[in-house]
Amino acid sequence: MPAENRVSIKGSEKKPITNAQLVGPVPAGETVSVTVVLRRRGDHPAIAVDSDSYRPHVREDYGITHGADPNDLKAMERFAHEHI
Repeated sequence: MPAENRVSIKGSEKKPITNAQLVGPVPAGETVSVTVVLRRRGDHPAIAVDSDSYRPHVREDYGITHGADPNDLKAMERFAHEHI
C-alpha cells in the first residue's frame, strides 16, 4: 500500500530510543538490515514448553504449525517492495 493510503493505528507509534540522535540519511549504496517478527498463525497450538508434551518436529511441519500466516507474509513482502 503506498504511503498515501496508509492508516495509522492508535498506539502503534514508535518513539526514538532515549538519547538517540539523527545523523543523516542512509547513503544510497548502503545496505540496511531489519528483522521483522510476524504474529503466529492463530489456529495452531502454542509451542510446548514442558518435556511431557514435547515431540520433535520436521522443519517443514514446524513452519506449518508455528509459522506466520501466509497472508501476513504476503502483506509484509508487498510493503517491503513498495518501500525500497
